[in-house]
Amino acid sequence: MSSIKQDERIHILGTGALGKFLAFNLREGQDLPRISLLFHSRKEYKRWEHASGGKVILKTDGVELERSGFDIEWAIPIPRRHGQEIGFNSNTSTPMDNGSRGGSFDFPLGIPTVDTSSIDGTSNDPIRYLIVTTQASHVMSSIGAIRHRITPETSILFFQKAMGFLDEINKEYFPDPATRPNYLVGSCSHVVSSANSFTVVHETHGTIFVGLPVWQAPKTIYSSSSKSHKELLGQLPQPSLALMRSLTRIPLLSATPMGPTDLFQLQLEKLAVNAIIGPITVLCDVRNGSLLYNFRITRVFRLLISEISLVIRSLPELQGLPNLHTRFAPERLENIVVGNLGKTAGQVSVMLKEAREGGRREIQYVTGYFVKRGEEVGVKCFMNYLIMQLVMGKMTMIEQEMEGFIPFAGLVKGGK
Repeated sequence: MSSIKQDERIHILGTGALGKFLAFNLREGQDLPRISLLFHSRKEYKRWEHASGGKVILKTDGVELERSGFDIEWAIPIPRRHGQEIGFNSNTSTPMDNGSRGGSFDFPLGIPTVDTSSIDGTSNDPIRYLIVTTQASHVMSSIGAIRHRITPETSILFFQKAMGFLDEINKEYFPDPATRPNYLVGSCSHVVSSANSFTVVHETHGTIFVGLPVWQAPKTIYSSSSKSHKELLGQLPQPSLALMRSLTRIPLLSATPMGPTDLFQLQLEKLAVNAIIGPITVLCDVRNGSLLYNFRITRVFRLLISEISLVIRSLPELQGLPNLHTRFAPERLENIVVGNLGKTAGQVSVMLKEAREGGRREIQYVTGYFVKRGEEVGVKCFMNYLIMQLVMGKMTMIEQEMEGFIPFAGLVKGGK
């Protein structure tokens, strides 16, 4: 299995902590592929040009290292309202800046759509290898900005903690399986944070697992339990093999292939934790540790977990697995949640950070995933649906407050 060649290019969409961490490491060793960082705003470009000096800095184990040689390109996200693209302001030919609150866009409804390829600094060159590290709520608009560069030969690796957005991408951008790009999904346990725009701190060493989405995997490699990694990799498309190889050759990443079903279970396990901790910390507006040793909160945990557990154990992709009912039993999921709360007691959940900033609604791809899959398998997730609507309602209130929203106070019927 060969890795990506020196004259080939990897594009990275999302320059948050994980995107910078991957970009830095992909510049390690000899015969390096070219790396292009896809920028989504003029502010981001100015920070790169003036603050970073064209370098990405990694702080790990008390040592600070820097690497250069990165290229940059524009990928201006297409604004979306109510699941629909609304285009760009046609009065400007330059990239529009995102809003400051979690990537929201300051575009009015009804503005005309324009071809983003005409904007100076963008490209029409096909993308062969793409790594996406943006939040799930940003993925649709981000992919929309470069979809004209994606071909059936493109391999896209998604690193998101949420699920369900790939179905939307297929439905809107790539409905024909014959012309659809190759997908990979990744799960990362490294803990990284951004010290500034282009400096990333490697706080805790972890691992990266990479594999096919379970719904895309051929039935012959549905599970890795009875097949070696070599057999699994031998059935992957060549672009995906090369991208996977480029990650696994880097010691610091500790990346390894994983069978589709095993990876799917790992994703579900992590998503279940996020679906408990995220929404409750948003509604209570507290750090993770405040949810521990609280009898009333524990009651809520168990109601939510019981629904999530039943949904997971009913999924058709997992039927027949010998450890299914044990691994995803409510008691085990509750223990994982409590353990995670103990490890991250002083931290603010990603969902709460998003809510405080008036950002996008990530919960639609966390709790919303279980609600949607529950409907498919006949499980009504009443509690999770209620929590999801409460969180989304609170986020709307915060957005309106930040934007100085003033509700219309008209005369009520019979009033003076």
